[in-house]
Amino acid sequence: MYKGSIKFLTALVAVGTLAACGSGGSTSTSAEPEAASSSAAATSEASAVPAGEPLEIALITNDQFDPFYMTINAGAQDEAAAQGVNVTWNAPDKTEVSAQTAVVESVLARKPDGIVMSAIDANAMVGVFQKIKDAGIPVVVVDADINDPSLRLSAITSDNVRGGEMAAETMAELLGGSGQVSYDGYVPGIKSVDDRLAGWQAGIARLGLESVGETYSKGDLKEIAANAAAVMQKNHDLGGFFGSWTNPAIGLATAVQAADKVGEVKVIGFDASPDEVALLKQGVISALIVQKAYDMGTLGVRDIVEYLRDGVTPEASQKLDMIVATTENVDDPEVQKYLYRTAG
Repeated sequence: MYKGSIKFLTALVAVGTLAACGSGGSTSTSAEPEAASSSAAATSEASAVPAGEPLEIALITNDQFDPFYMTINAGAQDEAAAQGVNVTWNAPDKTEVSAQTAVVESVLARKPDGIVMSAIDANAMVGVFQKIKDAGIPVVVVDADINDPSLRLSAITSDNVRGGEMAAETMAELLGGSGQVSYDGYVPGIKSVDDRLAGWQAGIARLGLESVGETYSKGDLKEIAANAAAVMQKNHDLGGFFGSWTNPAIGLATAVQAADKVGEVKVIGFDASPDEVALLKQGVISALIVQKAYDMGTLGVRDIVEYLRDGVTPEASQKLDMIVATTENVDDPEVQKYLYRTAG
């Protein structure tokens, strides 16, 4: 299985920051986990689109190569098929605000009925969301929210603060309640990742683990591995790393392997890409905090369609729980159904 995922890992190295190669749609026909139940909703006074009228929904993510977003798209496409609507997946060619802004402008020119979107930067994308609102197009956020909730209908996200706490709790258990730990994540600005760091910091403080600091990057695997090597060189008693999304988990694991410290230095990752899962099965990664990406896609489309067709306003903030995947439980059906895919 790991050999089969090397192609994907090589692609990550080539693009450096998990940049996407363009936009387009993708459809999945696989059997999927049940989506999390919808929140209580109130009837909106906004004019609703009559039932049966075809709807065009744009899904906009931060990139198109990451299995996390592929899995969101799969959920969105399956829900679109069930609802009888069209969902087109759009993503920038690089993970930058300017690139996602250009994608949004292209989408607005097509005048979709609604948008389901992950914001690449919580602050910098506020002006873009204002443009969407000014165009009269409703938006449901999935994965990463913006800092002005008035500009979107709803946000369907993981409870990322809790996810960071789960990583701290898992690390404390692995280390027997004490030890030095380090964090690696994306440069500050993406709310979902920033919240994981906040949860991690609160968790390790509460549990008595010693932080030796944090490192950041935009996802370059070589840079992450080099940073991790420097941390291990400086802190000979380091007990573990937490990588708060896919690339840090892989880069940290690579560094631990290169230092011949597998088992001695624990690695906890976030998400469940095929490469992460392969490293988990090998024992290089000790645990993964897994988001319910498929459910984000299904719920995002469901909420926007119910709003457009029936005038039902979704709950403003919906937090999805996560699971912890370990070497021992990774093959359990209840864990398997939430692992990410590399096809839509």
